[in-house]
Order: sequence, then structure tokens, then C-alpha cells
Amino acid sequence: MSADAEGFAPGRLWSLWDIMIHFDVRLLILRMRHIEDFEELLSTGAPIGGSPPVDGSALTMRLTPSNSPNERLSADGRKWLWAHIGPLQVELSPLALTVAQTEVQHIWNNAHIWTAKEMAGRLKEFRLKLTNELNDRFFVYLTPEEAHYFRETQPFGKETIGAFHSSEVDIGEASKCFAIGRNTACVFHCMRILETGLRVMAADVGIAFDVQNWQNVIDQIESEVKKIGKTLPSGATKSQRLQQLSEAAVQFTYFKDAWRNHVSHNRSRYDANQALSIFNHTKEFMGALAKWLQE
Repeated sequence: MSADAEGFAPGRLWSLWDIMIHFDVRLLILRMRHIEDFEELLSTGAPIGGSPPVDGSALTMRLTPSNSPNERLSADGRKWLWAHIGPLQVELSPLALTVAQTEVQHIWNNAHIWTAKEMAGRLKEFRLKLTNELNDRFFVYLTPEEAHYFRETQPFGKETIGAFHSSEVDIGEASKCFAIGRNTACVFHCMRILETGLRVMAADVGIAFDVQNWQNVIDQIESEVKKIGKTLPSGATKSQRLQQLSEAAVQFTYFKDAWRNHVSHNRSRYDANQALSIFNHTKEFMGALAKWLQE
């Protein structure tokens, strides 16, 4: 959502209740009804009736000097008009309804010139413009579960972010993309997250990672693992390191063959179930890496 909409921030979620309160939907509907009723009175020149005083005499407000639709508005008529359209200048601001706001000012600037019948036509035109502008404002609805993925600030957990801080943006985007149904984009960000892990692991065994394809890097890592197996002294430390590197290399090969090559070369598109599965696999794997590897 654009930041032009007063009070709204791009990227923030708003509940239906937030929107109803922020825009005071009930008041806007009420004003439109009053304006529509006012149009009818202006078209006929009929006065606005009020409650009779205690002496029983009629209390009315003349919209024109002699209740004719072909006359200009009276002072009372202009006061009534401003009482209903004036506040709209402020009330329409939150959604940046500039056309409707400009029309309100235009109506008021000419309230002393137009006849009651002309004013009725202008008010009808104003309501139409407001309706058209409102129809051009769109909101994306998220289920509570989708909203959870959108709002989550650390979807992979603090430990993973701490270990692979350069992937923080991609982790957040993967979660948000899944929330709004951009499933292939979610998978794309997951592959970028995994590439961060591969780059860090390559650096851990002394391999430079620039623009090489994954398979070349994985092959070099596996070659280094064999060297480590021959050079490190036997013991628990050696066994653990070899196991960690070997298992990670196997997993990276799996990710590469199953998803990375396909999404990077525009070969596949993913649905929500596939995206969620890949998201969770990536989360689990990066969490496991974070226990022994970090940038």
C-alpha cells in the first residue's frame, strides 16, 4: 500500500476492525445518505422540516428564499450544505481521495452561485466521483494463518538470523511471499537463503564462492572433506566435523536438484503446498547449519 494513504504504512497489516475505525465507515455512509436526501430537497425546492416549537407553529429551514429549485441557496441552505460536506475534507484524507476532496471544495466555492437544482446535480456528481475513487482503492485480505507468516519478524528464529545475518531480508521476504500467495517467489527467496548457507560453508573449508554454479562448489566442498578426513587426527572432533560437512553437502545437492535449478532457470512454478514444504525444509536445514556454522 502506498504511504500516500494517511496513517497507513507500507508493509503493515491492518485488520478489518482497524480499517472500519480508521475510516469511520458508518459516518461516511451516513453522510452520503444525508447528501442524497439533500439532493432530493434541492431538486424540488422543498424546505427542511424540523420539530415544532411548543406553540405548535411549523419550524422549517428554507433552502432557497422562496423554496424554488431555480433559486440560489439561502444562507441557511449554505450552512446546511457545509455542515455535511465540510467535514469530508478531513474525513476523505486517510485514503488520499483527492478527486472527491477537490470536488467538495469546488462545490463550496460555488454554493453562492449555483441554483438549488444545479447544486443537486453537482452533489450527485460528487457522490459518483467518490464511489469511483473508493472502487479504485484495493486491499489484500489475509487469513489469520497467512497474516501470521506476513507478520513474523524472525520466521526462521533468532539463532538462524544470528548465524546468517545477510539472509535476513530473504528470510523475511520468503515468509511474506508465502503469506500473499506468491509461491514461486517464496521458493526463489528460499534458494537465496540456501545459497548463503552454501557460501558460508564453502568459506569454512577455504573455498572461494563467487559466481560458480552450486554443483562446482559442492564438488569442491566434498573434495575438501576428503582432505580433512586424511589430515585431521582421529577422534570425536574429526568424526563430528566430517559428518556435519558431508551431510550438509548431501542436503545442498538435494536442494539443487529438487528445486534450485528449476526455479533459477524458470522451469517450474509452485503452488502453496509445495512452497510451504520448501519453506519448512529450508527453515529446518538452515537452523541445523546455524548450530555449527555462521558468517
